Amino acid sequence: MGLVATLTTIVLLGVDDPLATKASPKLFKPIDLTVESKPVGEFLKSFAAEQGLEVVVDGRVDAAAIVRGRFKRTFVERIFSDAARFANAKMVVVGEVVYIAPQE
Repeated sequence: MGLVATLTTIVLLGVDDPLATKASPKLFKPIDLTVESKPVGEFLKSFAAEQGLEVVVDGRVDAAAIVRGRFKRTFVERIFSDAARFANAKMVVVGEVVYIAPQE
């Protein structure tokens, strides 16, 4: 619960917070990926593990929304962001933690 509270605070502070601007270099690795139809929550967890990153999906996000797509030489960060949009959510990065939050 402490991690979620901390991440929520950072999200509310936005980019002016120095922690919110220190993204992992792992996010800027270009990859090729095809995502078959699967729930966003399931995809985000497995994709984060494959990339060596941690993901926290806010409970208010529709993790059951279906994600699919084909990415060629696309940064890992962009794939997370696009996947979040399938659930009408947004992505915020803090170090090596990717936080998926409602659009609100």
